[in-house]
Amino acid sequence: MYIKKKILINFYITSLFIIIISIFEYYNFFKIKQEVEFLELTDTIRGKSLQLRRHEKNYFLYSSALQSEKVYKYINELKHILGNAKYKTSKLIDLKLLVRGYEANFKELDLNAHRISDSIKQIDGVDSMSCCVQFLNLSFMEHPRRISEYLAGSALVSRGILESLAAFELQIEDVRKIGERIVNMSSELDSVARNNVDDVIHLSQAGIVIFLPMFFIIGSGVTFIISAGLANRIGVLAKLVESTGYGIFNSKYILPTRWNNAGENLF
Repeated sequence: MYIKKKILINFYITSLFIIIISIFEYYNFFKIKQEVEFLELTDTIRGKSLQLRRHEKNYFLYSSALQSEKVYKYINELKHILGNAKYKTSKLIDLKLLVRGYEANFKELDLNAHRISDSIKQIDGVDSMSCCVQFLNLSFMEHPRRISEYLAGSALVSRGILESLAAFELQIEDVRKIGERIVNMSSELDSVARNNVDDVIHLSQAGIVIFLPMFFIIGSGVTFIISAGLANRIGVLAKLVESTGYGIFNSKYILPTRWNNAGENLF
């Protein structure tokens, strides 16, 4: 085989490995970028979910209109983030539906809370500004069952208020359960995203560890073979020149068949 053909083969093999490594790393770069963007998305969702739960607890604890506004604020932010996310995984879709269900339940609960508060203020025989009514209004959000049991012994309280308090407790349980599911699902998404980033990084590192040594070993091996063949041919040529210098013109050197098949020349 001609030396120039061997050099070309060496060049093609080296180029092939460079292209393979380049494509592999190019793919990993965009894969890592994609996974990092997804991680940022899930981390934001998780943070908003935790804030939502915090203000939900404060809403039941303080019965504050400000906390109610905060809950609606984080509901809308979650809806906006999930609605505009370019990733449409099944878990993100489930989380989006869960947030919508939470919003519907919380709106109904908030409306019933105002109705119950107005009903408590209108209890016959009790001054709406008295400490008793103020205590009931501050407590029924957190402990509707206890307030219902407390009012059950009073003849001034209608049965409608007691039934509303019993239904209200069930609504609170539903809202809290959905809120907990939102936090758990967002945490699970965040954990999956972090694991995906780690997996892609490890894959990229493994590819470098595998392909680079192969590249150097094969490249060095092919270069060594070409160099050895070239040195042998130069040695043969040197002997012919030396014989010619001594005036010996009939020296014959038989080339190995692998060098001179089909009548190939030295170079």
